[in-house]
Amino acid sequence: YGFNEAILLDNFGFVSEGSGENIFVVKNGVLFTPPLSASILEGITRDSVIQIAKDAGFDIRFELMPREMLYV
Repeated sequence: YGFNEAILLDNFGFVSEGSGENIFVVKNGVLFTPPLSASILEGITRDSVIQIAKDAGFDIRFELMPREMLYV
């Protein structure tokens, strides 16, 4: 009956961000994150995570993310 965090969706129902953080999903060695056009705030932390992931050899994809991508 409770929750720990809010996941915000854009006007089209795609994952945007959390209530105080950006969203990243790693699947099969690929780091997915919504593009800036998905109603998210650009920021230093997001840029840092993306750079660290690139340096670590991750393939980075900026894609609209249906909420089903978050389901385990």
